[in-house]
Amino acid sequence: MSEENEKLDRGSQPWRVMLESVTGASHSRKKLDNQDHGRYEQPKENSLPIILAISDGHGSAKSFRSDRGSRFAVETAIELLTGLVDQESDRHNISAVKDYVDDKLPQRIVSKWKEKVDDDLEKEDFTSKELDNLEKEEGIKVRQSLEDNKEDRKYLVYGATLLAVLVTEDYNLYLQLGDGDILTVDIWGKTTRPIVKDENLIANETYSLCMKDAWKYINNHFVRYTQESKRPMIIVSTDGYANSFDSEDKFIKIGKDYLDMIRQQTFDEVESQLKGFLEQTSQGGSGDDITFGLIKQIDIQDTGDGIKIVRQEQKEYKEKVQQIEDKLEYIVKKDDLKQFFDLFNKTIEAQSNQMEILVNNFSDLLQDLQKSFIELSESQSKKLEDIEKRLQNLTEQKSQKSNSTNNKKATKVTQTETIVTRRTKTKKNLDFLQKGLIATMVLVTISMCTNIATAIWLLPPKSSSSNNPEPKPSTTSTPKVLPSPKTTPLTSPNPLPSS
Repeated sequence: MSEENEKLDRGSQPWRVMLESVTGASHSRKKLDNQDHGRYEQPKENSLPIILAISDGHGSAKSFRSDRGSRFAVETAIELLTGLVDQESDRHNISAVKDYVDDKLPQRIVSKWKEKVDDDLEKEDFTSKELDNLEKEEGIKVRQSLEDNKEDRKYLVYGATLLAVLVTEDYNLYLQLGDGDILTVDIWGKTTRPIVKDENLIANETYSLCMKDAWKYINNHFVRYTQESKRPMIIVSTDGYANSFDSEDKFIKIGKDYLDMIRQQTFDEVESQLKGFLEQTSQGGSGDDITFGLIKQIDIQDTGDGIKIVRQEQKEYKEKVQQIEDKLEYIVKKDDLKQFFDLFNKTIEAQSNQMEILVNNFSDLLQDLQKSFIELSESQSKKLEDIEKRLQNLTEQKSQKSNSTNNKKATKVTQTETIVTRRTKTKKNLDFLQKGLIATMVLVTISMCTNIATAIWLLPPKSSSSNNPEPKPSTTSTPKVLPSPKTTPLTSPNPLPSS
């Protein structure tokens, strides 16, 4: 995967394919049909796997059905390579895939192509018009030979080459039978041939599906890749393209040319111009049919496509946000919002009323306690004064008896100290009780705020289709609590019923 700041990571970089086939300039002048055929399969848009196959029908008088032969060749390659990808067990066993490609795939391609030719002849045998044209072009002997040796020569009538590419997450497979070109182009524009060009083929000679033991001449190149590997751009073309250039070097240069065009423009823009490029090449070159295919993974160096993809991602993001907003607008109507705020306000009002009642109750209770404390203090003071007076009288009456008087005085003094001590303790207890009441008020206030927040949090959004009745907030007031001589009243309001 790429760094986070890269707009296009490897997982999201789209795979694109362009394919075009044009009738050669010379064929157009002779009013001949295009003998080439091309097709690609990409089951999931902008993703792997991709299968691309093209074929060049021989187009000679002897191969008067080579346009069908090229179509059968492409169909055969697409079907077999699709079957190869669909095999779950082989997909995860790359060695087994390669063994199958080396040992069995070539034979399967040739045999399946021949089956399609046989089926076509069953449906439509050679017509008199086709045979007459063969005789006109090649002579009576060639016609007679075909009619006398139909089983041996019928495949020549459909003769065609084949080039195919399979690109998967794990590997690339290149197949070639006969002439034509497969090129790979790396990110720097370096262009190479994954399958070495056969130097034994000269002039217009080529290997063909119609040959005996044609499977022996099918070359393949199998390349494994990891998920992080950067794949090359792939170009596949029939020989009409390469034959339009003076040299191999000039033809190979098209790899970098197409790479630069895609980077400077966009993939779609290059694709829209492709047909014109090929027609001009054929007219100024070989005059032959040209079929051209290109496979590329769009990356951050493809400036035009990179900006295009980023804009598309932004558009998709905005669409998703709009969908969410529309969904919320559908679920939460204006009436629902009004009902929610009404309920919210009622809940706050009810809680405020209960809080006010609670504060008033505690205020009254505190006043009662203060009054009791004052009355108790005054009572104790009076008692203390009485005791002091009685002590003074007793002291005067028994002054003659010093020993007993001293003992009694000591006793009274002890009692007086005891009374003073009790008075001090009583005052401390009242102070503690007052502080406890104040702390209790604070705790109850916090509890009430928590209840309000909980009620709001648990309140579910009400959809327009809901039939649930609106929850009613409790309006029960907390009764006033009278003080108890031995316990501290801690009465909290009833919580609202949860939704």
